[in-house]
Amino acid sequence: MFFFHRLLSVMVAAAALFGMAGCRRHGDASKKPQAVVTVAQLQKRIFQKHLPVKGIVHPIDSTVISAQTEGMLVNMNIVEGGYAKAGDVLFCTDRDRLEAVANVRKDEVGILESMLERAKIKAETAELTFRQLERDYERERKLRDANVNSQASYEAAETAYRKATLDITDTKIDVIKTQARLQKARSNLDIALRDLERTMYKAPYDCVVTERFADPHEYVLPGRKILKIENHDRLQIVCNLESSQYDKVAVGRTRAEIFVNGQSVCSGIVTYKAPSIEPETQTFKLKIAIPKNTSVICGSPCDVKLILLEKEAWGIPGSALMAGDGSHAVAFIAQEDGTAKSVQVVTGIVDGDFTEVVNTQDLRGAVFVISGQEGLEDGMTIGVRQ
Repeated sequence: MFFFHRLLSVMVAAAALFGMAGCRRHGDASKKPQAVVTVAQLQKRIFQKHLPVKGIVHPIDSTVISAQTEGMLVNMNIVEGGYAKAGDVLFCTDRDRLEAVANVRKDEVGILESMLERAKIKAETAELTFRQLERDYERERKLRDANVNSQASYEAAETAYRKATLDITDTKIDVIKTQARLQKARSNLDIALRDLERTMYKAPYDCVVTERFADPHEYVLPGRKILKIENHDRLQIVCNLESSQYDKVAVGRTRAEIFVNGQSVCSGIVTYKAPSIEPETQTFKLKIAIPKNTSVICGSPCDVKLILLEKEAWGIPGSALMAGDGSHAVAFIAQEDGTAKSVQVVTGIVDGDFTEVVNTQDLRGAVFVISGQEGLEDGMTIGVRQ
């Protein structure tokens, strides 16, 4: 910086001397500056290597709600453009009929629960009776073997015992059958309640209705589209990039700046990169989540600047550089004796009006000509524009 100010002082003094000399000798023009230029030194700044692409604003949450049961659309009070909170009822399909079915299923379950209770009591009673008659039979058999009781008494006890054996089997079978019927009835009730629940369609998230495919009181079949809803509180930018850029973008790391009508509205992070490239278009999809309450309209186009690399480096205005071979360029620097000299500049990232200078070790402290270098050649005297 000291050298820069010193050079300016020298050039201004030289210009003054040249002017005084010109007053004394009008014919001597060789001392005058041959070019008037603007100069600047290297500046340290943040450079970004970015990729400009086009994008469209899309909702992260978007759902087309279709009818799951047959019936007439009722309780459909929401209109296109209307807002709903998560859990709000959007519409119903003929609940009365399915409520009646569900009530019948509930009654069936209640009846069978009572029948099962009775069957269990009968089985317990049969078990007690069987135990008693089994003891009576064993006693009569022992008495018969001892020739104490009659044959008729023994046979009556045996008959009662065998009948009790059949009764206990029958009551157990009855319990098993009733349990099976009850299980089936409960399954039918679950289905009926699920069908009834499916007739009430609630908003899965805060949303706005963007399209309505059916009207209130219209009779619909399962699968018929009814509403399209979107969550405009959670938005993302969707872009399609050329396949050659695939390895340059990383999910969770690559940042992006979003512009609408030339104005920066927000920044975001890449949240999704397609796992493959479309073979026909040779492009891949990229998604960038944007902050809530960003002032953008769903469906609108926007400009996206993907920041592929960011670093602090030395640079100069790009106007200082003349034609080169891509990574190399030519620039003029102002020397202490007030003359111009061309130098080779190894360039890096071009960010707006500034270009990164890589070979700073060769050019540190140099004063670059950034304007007025048209027609300038090595050794020409220069004056600095104030």
